[in-house]
Amino acid sequence: MKNRICVSVVSLFLLTLSFTAFANADQDSAANADYESAIVSYEAKAYKEAFIHIKNVLQANPDYLPAHLLLANLYFETGLWEQAHKTYLHAYEKGADPNLVLPNWSRVLVRLRKSEQILAIDVSAGLSKAHLAQWRATRAEACLLESRPLCAQREYDELLTQLPDHPLGLNGLALLAIKDGQYKQADTLLQRSLAVDDSQALTWWTLGRLASAKGDVLLAQRHFNNAYLISPNNAKIARSLIDAYVAVADLDAALLVTEDLLLETEDDLYVMFVNSWLTSQIDALSNIRPQLEQIDQRLSTVPEEMMIAEPSLFYLRGMVALMQGNFEQARDNFTLFTTYSEPDLQTAILLATTNMALGDKKAAMLGLQNHEAELIQQHLQQAILLGSLYLENARNFKAVRLLSSLSERYSHSVDVALFAVRVEFSRGKFKEAAEQLNNLLEQFPNNRQVLVAYSLYFLDIGETQKAAKAIATLRAQFADDIAIQNMYAAQLLIEKKYAEADVILSEVLKQAPELFAARYNQATMLINKGLLDDAEAILLALENEKGNHLQVVFQLANIDMRRGDFESADRRYRYLLQKFGPIGKITFSAVAAMNQQRDYRSAIAVLRKLEVKEPGNPLALVQLATFYIKANDAENAKSTLLKLELIFDRPVNVLVSESQNWLAMGDKEKALNSMDRARLLQPENLNLQLQWVKLLLALNKLERAESSLSALIKSYPNHPQVLFKFGELAQQKGRPNQAMTFYQKVLNEDENFDLAYAKLYALSVKIADFSALITRLTATVERQPDRYFTRNLLAQYHYYYGDANTAINHYLYMLELAPEANRFALYNRLAKLHLPVNKAKSLHFAEQAYRLQPKDADVLHTYGWALTINDQPEASLPLLREASVRNATSLSLQYHLAYTLVELENDSEAKRILRRLVKLSAPFEQREQANALLSRIEQAR
Repeated sequence: MKNRICVSVVSLFLLTLSFTAFANADQDSAANADYESAIVSYEAKAYKEAFIHIKNVLQANPDYLPAHLLLANLYFETGLWEQAHKTYLHAYEKGADPNLVLPNWSRVLVRLRKSEQILAIDVSAGLSKAHLAQWRATRAEACLLESRPLCAQREYDELLTQLPDHPLGLNGLALLAIKDGQYKQADTLLQRSLAVDDSQALTWWTLGRLASAKGDVLLAQRHFNNAYLISPNNAKIARSLIDAYVAVADLDAALLVTEDLLLETEDDLYVMFVNSWLTSQIDALSNIRPQLEQIDQRLSTVPEEMMIAEPSLFYLRGMVALMQGNFEQARDNFTLFTTYSEPDLQTAILLATTNMALGDKKAAMLGLQNHEAELIQQHLQQAILLGSLYLENARNFKAVRLLSSLSERYSHSVDVALFAVRVEFSRGKFKEAAEQLNNLLEQFPNNRQVLVAYSLYFLDIGETQKAAKAIATLRAQFADDIAIQNMYAAQLLIEKKYAEADVILSEVLKQAPELFAARYNQATMLINKGLLDDAEAILLALENEKGNHLQVVFQLANIDMRRGDFESADRRYRYLLQKFGPIGKITFSAVAAMNQQRDYRSAIAVLRKLEVKEPGNPLALVQLATFYIKANDAENAKSTLLKLELIFDRPVNVLVSESQNWLAMGDKEKALNSMDRARLLQPENLNLQLQWVKLLLALNKLERAESSLSALIKSYPNHPQVLFKFGELAQQKGRPNQAMTFYQKVLNEDENFDLAYAKLYALSVKIADFSALITRLTATVERQPDRYFTRNLLAQYHYYYGDANTAINHYLYMLELAPEANRFALYNRLAKLHLPVNKAKSLHFAEQAYRLQPKDADVLHTYGWALTINDQPEASLPLLREASVRNATSLSLQYHLAYTLVELENDSEAKRILRRLVKLSAPFEQREQANALLSRIEQAR
């Protein structure tokens, strides 16, 4: 019976195994079938079915690499770029062949503008020639995304080194040459490329670019046409051909290209808009203008089919919604109108208006730009509006082109002249913008528009004296104008005349309590007074009313910065940069927040964007160089500083930063030259002269430093900063007594000059004579018992050289004064001072220090050692081990670790540590104890 039971159990076990094996086999078989079906569906472009099959495969076998690669390709084909990137990355990291991953992945990375990641990947080994060439070209494209043409040139050069005369390398170098205006060099490279292979569409396209740059539009058209015939589905080539046809007024041909391209790229906005514009230009169709007397309620009862049949009803409903302030509904109806009828200028203007009201200035620009020519001819104000949209969407080149047309047609228009100022300002040409404003003010001294523009510009750049004259004229002409009075209040705020500004603002808010600009100025005044909570409340209310208004969000970010909430400030600045593009003031504030978080790469990225928009902005360049240095990118730092040197009239603050950057790069001469230029620009600026002396001292140019100081002392005989520099000079010359005399003179002039006390302390240590310092320090502490710096310095003297009990008393007193961030160090000092005299108190203070700063190596060391001498070696050991990981250079720490190990009877590790310690020549306090402990262990063997 027992045997029969055993046989039955075994049979059941084997049956179970068989069933499991069959089940697994069935599952694998189903997964394989799904994978094969996925391939078939993918090749048939039945992507939805392919997704279903591939998901089934990965559900059954999550690690099946071919399925991951196919899934990535599906994401790529369906335009899910972020998912494609993540899946290609996963496949690459799991070992997929780069030849299979990179062709599509590289295009995804470029589309997502992940230039840094492209340049971080190095997979040239193992790639086929075709893929190697494409990958090098992609890396060059990544360099250009970062505005690094030299980097791109290196990539193309490397491509041609590996694959001589490859068209991608030759064409790439040709494009760089075209950009630099080196047309002859570009033509030579392209002729070489044609000689290698004249069937490359991109070679003909690049020839077209060269012809366009040289102004030969007919030749450009022929080259683009050749490229289009070879590669008709390439959107970039087709766009260039469309532009070429439009340029020679061959609109019918351009329309044919757009219609062909729309079949291939249905969602290409550029082609769609060009197509609709061309259609309207050729057909010249007019739209019905229904009467606005119809009311919204009646329209809401009209069936959708009737609306589609009669699109003018959408137009009417949009107008009604617009007049009611329902901008979303207005936008939707105007969009439907343009969907079911031919687009026209009036609708484009209305659609742009609604998009602007909704804050979507990009959509407003896209809808209006197709009517630019008609606007120039018939609607000056709307044309200027389009120009403003170009500027706000970083389309400066389009704004310049539009300005040229407007200036030709409306040569005497003040509006066009003011628009020209905005264009110059947006391009970073601040000097030219200011000159144009000055000229306009001379021509139209009483024109309100000019006076307002002049005032706002100079207020924005902080030149309140110039702004004040224009504002005074405005106040004289428009004494009762609330907006002008509010502008005057803004002037007073910038001039820090808060009491006067408060009076003006109070009057403005009394008359117009809801005036946005006045409430904004009120918040600004509160920020300057340090009333951040009150200011924030006003700004949040304004943000709620106006949405994400640029200045409001900017001030909220500034409040975050003042509170030390750098993450929140960073988030707000990034939002503004994303929404409004690279604006100098916002960019510089944003990089300050990024610097606080050590996010140097992000700072570099936003400064690059600003530099592209404002290529001659010296402050952007010098900050960019600074962040390159912080990111250890010496090559780009140097090239940026050299680019900066090409700007002749660099302001003083830029020259000072430039000097510091050259010093960090190790170029002492350039550092001196930059600082010398700065101080010569402002010879009366004492701070600059002292910075110049500081640099001379740092570079050991003692004679030049003494000469400069001798000149300064004549003008400032008792100035503490000048005397202090004399002390540093004497110290550097090796004259400690003379230096101490100067530092004493500094304190005679300014007893609160803490750095002079610090210098005296260091020199007293050096000459081993504290008598003069301690007398002075003791007297100061008695007069100012709560002055932290001087009491701390006196406590430090007693800690190292004087009386331990006196040091303890000072540190206990300082616990009541110290900011939270410093308290752990005081507790740590108290713990150390009590180690030899009161072990229990030492442990108490060490524990307090550890609670406040549990990751500090010195705190861990003190606490661990206090535990050991209080007979708690088991608790001590993990603390001392962590301390030694965080600070591997402390010999005392190593001894205490060895001692604790001995206490725990781990003699073998203790001996290794002690033998290493006693062999060292470097002195340390516990050398005798280490020798004695090692001898004791070895004798106990």
